[in-house]
Amino acid sequence: MLLSGETIDYGPCAFVDTFKADAMFSAIDSQGRYRLSNQPGIAHWNTSVLASCLLKVLGPSEDRAVAYAQSVIDEFPRWYTDAFKIRIAAKLGLDSFRPEDTELHDGFLRVLEKDQLDLSLAYRWLTHQALKDSGHAPIGDLFIPSDELIDWRSAWERRRASNKSDSQDTAERMRQANPVVIPRNHHVAAAITDAEAQDYEFLQAAFERWKTPFEWQDDDRLWAASPTPTERVTRTFCGT
Repeated sequence: MLLSGETIDYGPCAFVDTFKADAMFSAIDSQGRYRLSNQPGIAHWNTSVLASCLLKVLGPSEDRAVAYAQSVIDEFPRWYTDAFKIRIAAKLGLDSFRPEDTELHDGFLRVLEKDQLDLSLAYRWLTHQALKDSGHAPIGDLFIPSDELIDWRSAWERRRASNKSDSQDTAERMRQANPVVIPRNHHVAAAITDAEAQDYEFLQAAFERWKTPFEWQDDDRLWAASPTPTERVTRTFCGT
């Protein structure tokens, strides 16, 4: 039967800076329902609630409408997993996602969490490792890999060497899968604060920069950098 009986929420309206699998952002999410690691399950839940709202337009028979909706909802985990694997393969510069790649990617995330490394910059650092062009980008000024991440890179390079497609092609796909800039929480907060004071200059600058997230620009030591300890946003609200 369709999931029911809980109030739907929009989850954490925040991007991850330093990676933490169970990161929580929403100030009202005291139980961690919308923690980062639970997002696939929450998406599944939200889909079921949406389906419940659409039953009357899915067919004249309630029983048939429920059965149809349930058949679609039951496919969600598979669809999500397939899409996730395609996305992660692109982000890691792999020709496809093989069963053993789960441990490779999980190991990457474990290192990021243990060594408190920035998620977006770590992926972009990998991109430049694949393209062998780190010297032509400011990534070296923004991201310092830990010793453990350097060790992990060896396993990643061995896996990429077994790609059946051209390595340069997969590296170029990495460039389009791993943004240089994202709407960092502290930049969003600063834009909101200024806008509340009728100052829209920073909001407009942020809007323009985020239009082209995959290419470096001259001022990206500001836009791409991790927040400093004093800039870090630890609580957001779903209306943000």
